[in-house]
Amino acid sequence: MFRASRFLWAVGALGVAAVPITAATSLWASRASSPISASQPVVIELFTSEGCSSCPPADRVLAQLAESGLDGIPIIALSEHVDYWNRLGWKDPFSAARFTDRQQQYADVLRSDVYTPQMVVDGRRQLVGSDRASAVDEIRKAAAAQKLEVKAAATRQGAELVVTAIVHAAAGGRAPKADVVVAVTEDGLESNILRGENRGLRLAHAAVTRYLSPAARLDARATDGVTVRVKIDPAWRLERSKAIVIVQSPIDLSVLGAASVSLDPNLQTALE
Repeated sequence: MFRASRFLWAVGALGVAAVPITAATSLWASRASSPISASQPVVIELFTSEGCSSCPPADRVLAQLAESGLDGIPIIALSEHVDYWNRLGWKDPFSAARFTDRQQQYADVLRSDVYTPQMVVDGRRQLVGSDRASAVDEIRKAAAAQKLEVKAAATRQGAELVVTAIVHAAAGGRAPKADVVVAVTEDGLESNILRGENRGLRLAHAAVTRYLSPAARLDARATDGVTVRVKIDPAWRLERSKAIVIVQSPIDLSVLGAASVSLDPNLQTALE
């Protein structure tokens, strides 16, 4: 396990966009009933690194939960590879500073250390990522929380992925202020590790975060929805990828709602 002092990284935005995006204003759609949580997904984020010898067990825990869910609870998983291990012998090809920045933000609001492997559940609780029992306990607790209903859609326009999100607020209720974060994850990635603590291993990864960026700030005004345009990296295998929309409190980063949609090369995907 690697722990880092807080002062090593400045607190940044929710990940600096690797490519330009454009975002329309947000949509709070009125519903006939209050938001429900029974079928709403729980977001689990694993901060990991190929340079960390404690991380492969946590990577497997994330993959298992992402694939099977938990007791009918849908799970949205993001494996976010931090970059502070890169100076210690092996440069993780999936790492980026924006994931380190996001982890630091969670450390600030959750009053935790920065370390790997660290799992954050719905932005509310943090734990050692390889501790499956604790992860299961926190996921069950998170599933009981009331959430907003979020719908996501994705289409392709040339070299861009167009992600649209709709957030449903309670009828007659005032929607809370919230931030929309858009991510793209990819399954089935592998690496042969040539140096560092995991030298000689072939590591398999699920839900590797390829893109992560804030998209818009939501408020109570009803407009036309959140639309984000993401430049598609030729290295991404869309048939193994998902577009993810996370709605978070701008104050404590708790997840207020989320949705994901599987991608395919044609990207003719309806709201899900």
